[in-house]
Amino acid sequence: LGAALNYDGMLLPGKINKVELTGKYLKINGEKQPNNIFQKYKRILEEESGIELNKNSKLQFNLEGKASKRKYRSF
Repeated sequence: LGAALNYDGMLLPGKINKVELTGKYLKINGEKQPNNIFQKYKRILEEESGIELNKNSKLQFNLEGKASKRKYRSF
């Protein structure tokens, strides 16, 4: 999930980014992301981990941002 967030330019490079993913939303550095972005990363997490998020699920983690190789941000 962290690699996908970095690749898509969702994380601030060179900083520790706070990511919160629940069964209802995705927040990056306290900013709630649009539903389509939330659905994308929820699907990635569920496919990679085999864990299905439900309405009571809540994951919080800190990720170091790296410079994206993309020329634009995904939002």
